[in-house]
Amino acid sequence: MNIFYDVELDYAEIFFSRAPNYGDELMPGILAFKRESDNEVIGYAFDQASRSVFEFANLPTRAKVAFLLKFTREQKGYTQDDVIQQMSRGSGRQYQRAEAGENISLDFVDEIRRALPEADFSKVFRAKNASA
Repeated sequence: MNIFYDVELDYAEIFFSRAPNYGDELMPGILAFKRESDNEVIGYAFDQASRSVFEFANLPTRAKVAFLLKFTREQKGYTQDDVIQQMSRGSGRQYQRAEAGENISLDFVDEIRRALPEADFSKVFRAKNASA
């Protein structure tokens, strides 16, 4: 997974894979990127990402968690190393995997919450069922 976030514009792109694609507007402010060869969704773009990513029901939880980590870290001006240095255990690679949308354990989520207390994980689980 690849996540791009522009803090100033509050705009995000989340890609699950890379391939020649085209954009299809699902609703105002949310665009689906579809693979040209088979029309499968391979990513999304979000205006007002700090809100819309979490409200979009079609986005997998792991993508919302990854975005939350990147969004919070960049909003605070932290690097990945800054966050990793605050961890009492766990490897830096685990944090990088979390920010890349890979599976992580709930114990590691607790470690992240201690290292990055500004990350509001409740946003991930209170979707307003905006879907397309």
